[in-house]
Amino acid sequence: MHKRPVTAAAAVLLLVLADGTVGQGQAPTPTEAPAPPVTRASTIAPPELVAEADVVYPPDCFRQGIAGPVVMDVDLADDGVILRVAVTSSPDPRLSWAALGALSNFELLPAKEVFDDGDEEPIAIRFAYTLTFTIDEVERERLIAEDEARAMA
Repeated sequence: MHKRPVTAAAAVLLLVLADGTVGQGQAPTPTEAPAPPVTRASTIAPPELVAEADVVYPPDCFRQGIAGPVVMDVDLADDGVILRVAVTSSPDPRLSWAALGALSNFELLPAKEVFDDGDEEPIAIRFAYTLTFTIDEVERERLIAEDEARAMA
């Protein structure tokens, strides 16, 4: 039988296979799978309105009979600070501006993640908010009549 010379790499491999050790005589340690993350059942409690700002109905929109919902996306920080407001739909840009002005002055408590064990943690959240502008037709007709009387005088 013909013998081949043994290379250094083959000698290390033979050594590992022969006695199960690597390097300085240390046994290889099996790697354990990481423990799965602990999850707790929870629900999200929405932000709470502490103080609502006055909504100023744009007078020209009121007189023209422009009304309807202004829908906004609101980003609220975990400390209750409004970070961003974006109008997603509106019947008129003037109503959008009025809604943005009012919402930016709202005072809110943050949303909370409420765990089944009773713990609560404030969280940042994005939510939709709708501010609906409605017209009191009696008041509108009174204002229009006053406007017409001034114009005739």
